[in-house]
Amino acid sequence: MLELTVQAVFEDYLRARNPMPSTQALYRRVFKNTFQDWLPVPLEDINRATVLERFKTESETAPQQTDTAFHVLSALFSFASRYYEDSDGNRLFTRSNPCEIISAVKGWNGTPRRTRRIPPEKLALVWAEIQELRQPYQRDLLVALILTGLRFNEVAELRWKNVDLSGGALVGVNLKQQRPHAMPLSDFLWRLFRRRYFRALDQGPDAFVFPTRNGLALTSRSNFYRPIIEKTGVPWSFHDLRRGFIATAVAIGVPAIEIKMLVGHAVKGDMTMRYAALSLDELRPSMQRITDELLRQAMGAPFKKAQPPEPRPVRCRR
Repeated sequence: MLELTVQAVFEDYLRARNPMPSTQALYRRVFKNTFQDWLPVPLEDINRATVLERFKTESETAPQQTDTAFHVLSALFSFASRYYEDSDGNRLFTRSNPCEIISAVKGWNGTPRRTRRIPPEKLALVWAEIQELRQPYQRDLLVALILTGLRFNEVAELRWKNVDLSGGALVGVNLKQQRPHAMPLSDFLWRLFRRRYFRALDQGPDAFVFPTRNGLALTSRSNFYRPIIEKTGVPWSFHDLRRGFIATAVAIGVPAIEIKMLVGHAVKGDMTMRYAALSLDELRPSMQRITDELLRQAMGAPFKKAQPPEPRPVRCRR
C-alpha cells in the first residue's frame, strides 16, 4: 500500500505543481524548519490537536514563517485528497484537513503587507546615482525595473527572444506564476532596449539582455545597488521599484484592469475584468503615461504631466 508520509506528499506536491525555483526553495526551507520531525510521519496521523499545538509553539518565535509553513501543510492535505487514486478511481486519501482549525479559531498571525517604495520626491536622488554606476548592465537593469514594474528575475532573465523591437513589446516573459506575459514598451524603454541590442556582444535569441561580464544573468542576491542607498539615504529593494510603478499608475488614473495586465497580476473574481482582454496597442498609451510620470519625477520634471487619454470602449472577448 502507498505510504503517504508528510515527506512523500510534500515531494509529490512540488513535482506536480512545479513552482518557481525561488518559491520551491522557500517552501523547502520553512517546511524543514517547522516540520523536521513530522517528515516521516504518515500525513493521516496529523490531527487538529497536534496542528494547533505546533502552530502556537512555532508562532512564538517565527510567526510569519509559521503562517507560510502551515499554509503549505494545508495545501498538502488538499492535494493528497485529489491526487492519489487507486486503479478504479477511488480516492486513497480521505482525511479532512486539520489545518482548518487555525482559521476556525482565527489563529493566523497575518503577514503585514509591505508598502515601501521610493517616495516620488526622492526618485531623482536615486535616479542620479543609478546613472553613475560604472557597469552599463547594472544601470540599464535598474532603469528597466523602475519603468516596467516587473519583478527582478523577470527582467534580469530577459533574453533577446523576449524583446520584439519591431513591435515595441516584451513577449513571452516568464512570470512568477510560470505563465507567459507580454507588455508594450514606452518610447524611452524601446530606445533603451534598442541601444542594448546594437551594442550587445551576443545578439542570439537565448542571450541575456542584461548579461554580467561573464554572460550570465544577475541574481536577486546581488547587492550592487547598496552603495546607492548609502549615498542617498533612501532605503529600497528591488521589489520596492515594482510597488513604485504600480503606485504611480494608480496616482495618474490608469484603470485597475490595465495595471493588472501591465504588471502580470492574475485577474480573478470579477468576470467582466477577466473578459476584458486588452491588446498591447490598447495598453500602450497607459504604459507611455506611466513612463512619462516616472521620468518627470526622476529627471526634475522635463516631461509635462501626462494627461489621461480620451475615454474609449473596452473590447470584450467572449
